[in-house]
Amino acid sequence: MNDVRTQMLERIGEDESLVGNLEGEKAIQLRQWASTTAESIAQREDLDDRTVASQLNAIRTAARTAAANGGDVTLAQATFATLVETSDQTVVGNQPPVHLVTSPPQQWWHRFTSFWAKSTRNESK
Repeated sequence: MNDVRTQMLERIGEDESLVGNLEGEKAIQLRQWASTTAESIAQREDLDDRTVASQLNAIRTAARTAAANGGDVTLAQATFATLVETSDQTVVGNQPPVHLVTSPPQQWWHRFTSFWAKSTRNESK
């Protein structure tokens, strides 16, 4: 594995936005899936660095989608498969490659306001 791929893997491991506001076992499982899947892709010699980067972006997107919907790893796997399949079809059809847009990591104050909003909703009930 080359240095570029190693750096890509490190970024996956450091990305706090992968699990969103999830905590506990769900967050651990989702992060483990993302890391394991990313590592297996980065080690593939039949893929060029551009394809690896695209698939690692798809992992990020899939993990964030799953985190936003309760942290179900099977949802992350299905979302990832769909994103990779869509990307493969785009390349086969001589279309420009799909560039996955990832959302920037949440700022610390977003987490606080999200928590505060939940607290005030619960108090008003």
